Amino acid sequence: MIPPRERTSRIEEFKSWTVPGGINALNAFVEKPYLRPPPEMDRGESRYRSGELMGYYWDWHILDAFEVEFDCNSSGVPHRHAMDVLIARKPMRESAKR
Repeated sequence: MIPPRERTSRIEEFKSWTVPGGINALNAFVEKPYLRPPPEMDRGESRYRSGELMGYYWDWHILDAFEVEFDCNSSGVPHRHAMDVLIARKPMRESAKR
C-alpha cells in the first residue's frame, strides 16, 4: 500500500515508465465505513477513497474501472473488503504540457 503522501508521485512514476499505448492495471483497498476490519486486524492502514485511482489517470484512456466487495478469511478472522480496480491505456502521444 502506498502512503497517501506518496501516491501522486509514485503513480506519476508508474505512468512515466509506461510506453505510449501501454497499459497500467492497478487495484487498491478502499475505505468503506461499514466494512471495518476486526480490531485485532486493523493496522491503521490508509486505504484509498472510492474512485481515487481514476483521478490519477484522468489523462489516460480508462479501459475498465470498477469496485468490488468480497469476503476474506485472512488470519482466520472472517471479514469483508472493498477494492477498486483500474485498467488504463497511456495515450499514443503526449498532450501539451500545461
